[in-house]
Amino acid sequence: MRRTASEREKSAHRRLAACAVAALCAFGRGASAGDGPTPALPGDDPVALVTAFEGGVKAHLKDRAVEALVADTKEALARHGKADGKVRERYGAALASILRGCTDDGVQKAAIVAIGETKDAALFPPLRPFLAQPNKKETPPLLLAAVDACGKLVADEAVPPLIAIVKDSKSMPAAQAAMKALGSFGGSKRMRATIVKELSGTVGKDRPGVGRKYDRDAETGETYSQGETRTGEEGQNRWASLAPALVEAFNRMTGQSCGSAEEWLSLVDKYKNRLHELFPSVR
Repeated sequence: MRRTASEREKSAHRRLAACAVAALCAFGRGASAGDGPTPALPGDDPVALVTAFEGGVKAHLKDRAVEALVADTKEALARHGKADGKVRERYGAALASILRGCTDDGVQKAAIVAIGETKDAALFPPLRPFLAQPNKKETPPLLLAAVDACGKLVADEAVPPLIAIVKDSKSMPAAQAAMKALGSFGGSKRMRATIVKELSGTVGKDRPGVGRKYDRDAETGETYSQGETRTGEEGQNRWASLAPALVEAFNRMTGQSCGSAEEWLSLVDKYKNRLHELFPSVR
C-alpha cells in the first residue's frame, strides 16, 4: 500500500531518532571503556550530531575518562571550525564544560589550548580562573597556557587580568607571556590605548637612569617622592625581561617599527593625549 507524504515524513523522523538513540548508547559504551573520541552519528544532521556529541562528553565527565575527554577536546575543536550558528556555540560550550568539569591537568590544558584555537572571544569566561596568580613569585601550572589562549581569543574582557599579570607578577616568564598576548589586541579599538598606557607606565618605572624623583613640600619643608619608580635589583630584572617584550608587543599592535623600549616610551609620552593616533586605522 502506498504511503502518503505525511506518513513518509513521520517515518524519516523515527529513523533519525533511532539513530540518535543508538549513537548515545555507543557514547555511553565508549565512556566506560575510555576508548577515545566519540563515534560520529550516522547521517549528516548537524543538530543530531552535536546532541550525540554532548551526550558522549557528559558520560565521559561522569566516568572521569581522561583519555576520552582529551580526544573530545580535539573533536570539539574540529567540529566547531566546521559548524555555524547555534551548533557552533554548542561545540564551544562543550569545550567549556570539559574545562570546568574535569580537574585533571592534562584534560584542562587540552581544553584551554582548544578554546584558544577556536579564536572565539565568547569562550573567554571559562579561562578567567586560570589567569589567577595567588603567589606572585610562582607560575601556576596552567597559567601560561591560559595566557596564550587569551592572545588568540582577543576578548576585551581578558585585558584587565593580563595587564594585572604584567604589573604585579614577580615571575618574569608569566609577565612576558601576558605582554605578548596583549600584543594581539591592536584591532581592539576599545582596549588598545589602555594597553599602551598601562604597559608603558609599568615598564617605565624600571627604566634605567631615571631613578626616583623627589621634591620638597613648600609648607613643611619635607621631601617626598614624586613617582613610584622601582630601584635596585627588582627594577633591573624587570627592565631586562620586559623591555624587549614591550617593543615586540607595541610594534605588533601598531604596525610601527620602534627599535627599543626607550624609543617607545618617548613616543607614548609624545602622544599621551592622543594615543589612538598610534594605530593604523586612524593614520
